Amino acid sequence: MPYERAVENKILDYSGFVLDLLKSVRNNKPFYSEVFIDSPLGLGIARLVVDPFSYWINTSAPQEVAAFESRLKMGRSPLEAICDLSGVDAQEIVGLPVQQQGGRR
Repeated sequence: MPYERAVENKILDYSGFVLDLLKSVRNNKPFYSEVFIDSPLGLGIARLVVDPFSYWINTSAPQEVAAFESRLKMGRSPLEAICDLSGVDAQEIVGLPVQQQGGRR
């Protein structure tokens, strides 16, 4: 395990419960990511949860960046590409009035 090797190499100074806590950190993209925090106020795990649009704005995963770039090559604008990938209506982002059925506001 990477954490045990870091402890053996004296990169990390954790053992017992704290090491077990650190090893429990999970990444469940795109739903959430967990982070281990060790601060003067204490330590623990925090969960980062973002909406789908923010996720696609911030991702750096190679396959996801490739999906975004593929849409740009197809002629979509960056906004259209992000909206397409995130399942968000571009009108919600730019603040345009959303038309109801029948073309009325």
